[in-house]
Amino acid sequence: MIVDAEDWRPPSAFGRSSLRPGDWLAGLLAALAAHTAVPVAVGAVAGLLAVTGLLGPEPEVVEPAPEEPPVEIIEAKLVKLGRQLPKHKLPNKEVPTATQAPPKPSDKPNPFAKKIETPPDAGIERSADDMLAILGNRADELSKRKFAWDQEGDINGIEEGTEKPGEGDVYAGILYNFFRRGWTVPTSITDEELKSLKCTVVVDITEDAKVGGFRVANASGNSDFDDSVRLRVSQAEGAQLPQPPESVAAQYLGRSVSLRFLGPHARR
Repeated sequence: MIVDAEDWRPPSAFGRSSLRPGDWLAGLLAALAAHTAVPVAVGAVAGLLAVTGLLGPEPEVVEPAPEEPPVEIIEAKLVKLGRQLPKHKLPNKEVPTATQAPPKPSDKPNPFAKKIETPPDAGIERSADDMLAILGNRADELSKRKFAWDQEGDINGIEEGTEKPGEGDVYAGILYNFFRRGWTVPTSITDEELKSLKCTVVVDITEDAKVGGFRVANASGNSDFDDSVRLRVSQAEGAQLPQPPESVAAQYLGRSVSLRFLGPHARR
């Protein structure tokens, strides 16, 4: 038998093999398809599922609410009731006046006192004494008002004011008097309790000088007292306020004012 090297023989792993240019091109195309076609196909399937709603709705993007600018609150400083004193004149010093009411009788009986029979017209005399007591108290009030008039202050100020005259502060006192007019507290609150009660309310003033909304900034802790303040301010909502002076109008119109309702200023 004659074996020639050119004769055909089955392929073997030990034999040398060479790739043809077509094989190289086919491999390159397969690699490109694996890196591009597969992601494109996956994206297309995901898009189709999203369109059909199988993946569920997209999460809603909630935009943060815009921050509102802080509200500028004007602290009302009340001016004392009085008048403008001449220069170099010192304010008068308050001297307590003696009460005009008759002295209260002692509760302890006097063993040496003679028994006085009550005349038939004792009731009339007692009524006269009560009237004298009332007149005496009114005289004290008038005396205090006269003393206030001799103090440095403003004619539009209030007796409870503590500040010196200033046009803006005077208008704050006018506002306080506006809201305090008609403000009453229930009789369930004792006079002793009223001395320490105070409620701060922030009142909005519109551009045309009307009462807007309001809110309680600091409650007193006594629900009856706070309710009386809320009732009074709510009654004034929409009411026309006194026009402020032109020089301070920008400080009040379209702004919020803080007013403090004090228990000693309340009426029954």
